[in-house]
Amino acid sequence: MDYTPGQVIQPTFTNAWVSPKGEFHFVPYHSHILVASVLGYTEQVMEMLGWAKVTEGTILSTKPLTQAQMDTLWDVVPTITNKWDRDHFIECLNQYF
Repeated sequence: MDYTPGQVIQPTFTNAWVSPKGEFHFVPYHSHILVASVLGYTEQVMEMLGWAKVTEGTILSTKPLTQAQMDTLWDVVPTITNKWDRDHFIECLNQYF
């Protein structure tokens, strides 16, 4: 599978990496490890550096989210058209307050 850093056709809440600076990187289905390697890291290093991992609409982070990450993730909310998915994503975001 090909991936180019910063490749975002349309932001999606389903799978992504979000850097501590708020940079959004779309992740093709089940490809977090691939995208991490293209960005020059392992998945574990990205998590240690504070990158937020979005997988199937659930936000995972080993550190508190930065304001830039929160801003980026809240910007994604209006793109989620399914009410259940949107509510789930908002619930995940609210856990970081």
